[in-house]
Amino acid sequence: MARTYVAVTEDDLTGEVVEQKDAESIEFAVNGKSYTIDLGKKNAAEFHKSFDKYIAVATKVGGAGTRKPARGSKEDLAAIRGWGKENGFKVSERGRVSAELEDAYRKAH
Repeated sequence: MARTYVAVTEDDLTGEVVEQKDAESIEFAVNGKSYTIDLGKKNAAEFHKSFDKYIAVATKVGGAGTRKPARGSKEDLAAIRGWGKENGFKVSERGRVSAELEDAYRKAH
């Protein structure tokens, strides 16, 4: 007998089922405690946007998190795409983010 297992991702904030391609698992730490949260595209973009102003002025400390995310990291791209949509840029759901959009995002943050 064959068995098939299906993984379902739910947005931890809303409880809604999210397609795997639209889901993002975000890891973060506050006051020495580490967390992970699964979010859909909209909530992930809001999460990143809300933290951007704090991250911009924070001092990075210890571990692997001390490096700046590589251009095109999953978290970075989600934040750039979310910001771009909110600010009238043409944004593709997949593939590369245009240099124009990335530059505008970096200048705004």
